[in-house]
Amino acid sequence: MKFKYFLIKITNPLYILEQLENDGYIQIDLENRKSDSDKNLVLLKQISLTISGYKLLEELRQKSKSGAFKKRIFNMGWTIATAILTTLITVKIKGL
Repeated sequence: MKFKYFLIKITNPLYILEQLENDGYIQIDLENRKSDSDKNLVLLKQISLTISGYKLLEELRQKSKSGAFKKRIFNMGWTIATAILTTLITVKIKGL
């Protein structure tokens, strides 16, 4: 029974938000309410990233395939641009 409870907790968005808040990545403002049918509800009033959250998000973006691809393309473009500029400056200095 513990395993089933664990799976329910992991797939529960509120649990995930609370874990992210406990780890210091986000700040959340929750409000407990009762529905018309007297069920317990949780209202997410505000959510914001902390500095640690921004750092984690940036790290995840860089590790993703698209982030790594963009970084490679940028580096390749930078290498080509500096090679062209170096060649142009060398030609200009030598007066060819």
